[in-house]
Amino acid sequence: MGMFNNLYSDYPLPFDFGAEDPKTIDFQTKDFDCLMDNYKITSDGKLIKEYSEWENVPPEERKYPPGDINHFIGSLRKINIYWGEIQYHGVINFYTYREKGENFSEWIEFDAIFSHGKLEEIELKNHYLDDTTEQNNRLKELFAKEEYRRSKWYLRVYDKINSKLWRIKNRLKNKIVNCIYKL
Repeated sequence: MGMFNNLYSDYPLPFDFGAEDPKTIDFQTKDFDCLMDNYKITSDGKLIKEYSEWENVPPEERKYPPGDINHFIGSLRKINIYWGEIQYHGVINFYTYREKGENFSEWIEFDAIFSHGKLEEIELKNHYLDDTTEQNNRLKELFAKEEYRRSKWYLRVYDKINSKLWRIKNRLKNKIVNCIYKL
């Protein structure tokens, strides 16, 4: 999947989303730098980008305590957020993928055509429903097998022993490689 940017649209889209408000849908695009930035097509057809500054979150305000492996999660936060207009000229492809009921998923894809910073047109490029029944059944089987594995004490012991042996093997391999490298 890789990195992408988020795109929101206040401009009317040529698709019926039913009861869902299209302005709240989080679309993705890879037509910019793919740095997880936020873009928006305004109701008057301009493309704007969210800009911000970042500040460090004091350790006492973070979700995880110091010393925890996850301590750096949430160590930065956005401040001074503002939106700036972009004079884009070209086509922006954006899309979303969402679940539609228990056994279906939906792909919706648009092309927004901009000319010198002004939106000319938004076209529905692709739309289809996928039947995910088979995929869901495979996942249920996989979860059932995993649940079975976790219920048997001897399989849990086997997993622990196998994990320790794997680590020992990798450490030994790394030592051998380092010795050969030093020669």
